[in-house]
Amino acid sequence: MKVVIDNNITLSLKISAKDRHVVYIEISKQESVVEKNVTLKLDRPEYFLPIKHLLGTNLDEAGSEKVKAIFNGQRTRDIYDLYYYLIKNKNIKLSYKLINKKFEYYNYKM
Repeated sequence: MKVVIDNNITLSLKISAKDRHVVYIEISKQESVVEKNVTLKLDRPEYFLPIKHLLGTNLDEAGSEKVKAIFNGQRTRDIYDLYYYLIKNKNIKLSYKLINKKFEYYNYKM
């Protein structure tokens, strides 16, 4: 595991197996998590990575983060990610209450 970025905004890690398969993890240091985290099991033997258990943001909150990111104009990729969450995955529920909590950090209102 290698630290890629570690500043007051973001911690980014790179986990690789034999430098062939790479997983990037990005952790925001700016905002707190609103909803309960979910446990994710990273178990992909085809990538020769050790089994890891990670805490991650639930999809509803991740979707709210994507809406916030789109309004901030951070990355075009966020539009695709939100489309994928809403249309392809269909396991996400956007909540105005949750989105507004995310916007409070930047003093935005919906």
